[in-house]
Amino acid sequence: DESDWPSSGEEWTPNLLLGSKKKKDTSQECEPMNKKKMSSFDPSVTKQTANRGLVMELATSEAARRYPIRERPRPNYSVTTPIPEDDRFLYCYDCDSSILDGCLIHPVEWVENKPLSVCEEAKGRDVQFQKEKCVCGIAYYLHTARTAPRDWIYIYKSGIPGAGFGVWTNREIKRGTTFGPYAGEVVYLDEMREEELVRRSRGGYAWLVRQNLQGMKSHLVDARNPVQSNWLRFVNCARFDEEQNLVTIQYRGK
Repeated sequence: DESDWPSSGEEWTPNLLLGSKKKKDTSQECEPMNKKKMSSFDPSVTKQTANRGLVMELATSEAARRYPIRERPRPNYSVTTPIPEDDRFLYCYDCDSSILDGCLIHPVEWVENKPLSVCEEAKGRDVQFQKEKCVCGIAYYLHTARTAPRDWIYIYKSGIPGAGFGVWTNREIKRGTTFGPYAGEVVYLDEMREEELVRRSRGGYAWLVRQNLQGMKSHLVDARNPVQSNWLRFVNCARFDEEQNLVTIQYRGK
């Protein structure tokens, strides 16, 4: 799998849907596919910021009270200051709009993950490589691969050179089908040292979750450990636009 973070350690977030305003989520949403590998779009790098936008404060000066105020042009209320996106909204392709909790006329098709097979012997162990065998005798990655909805997708060697495993479809998947949520170890940013943040961000499996409407960085979902994550960790980033058939959204904090 390719990293969801740039090599410099700076955070990046996935691009919005092409031709639409879309929320981020660690859930996965599909474009139409038929017997092809699933690849998420390559996100753009953004500078780290505590929040988005500025709060402007208006104050009446002493000079303004002593002198008459000139006539001012009427404000243009059609121009608004961008605010953090509301992650309670889901985009409807048919209506071409974002709707609170999704469109009732064109409901979102949610594909649930299968439960993760808990390996008691592997609990608390730090897994480094997906090719290593678990203490229970099977390959570590098989614990995660078993969470895949087999009627829809399967885990197999990626078609991207050097990418390891990838996700392939078993059937045609219509646009708007949603997978997820992305699972992994939840680590809050205010509980991490700088070196741990760099290590996790460069590991290739960490996604950033923000507080809704505030834009504040909240926590990471790190799927590096295959016995604490699910099959979505195997989705690779698309190398170019034409290869994209999956985008990432944030929905209600996941």
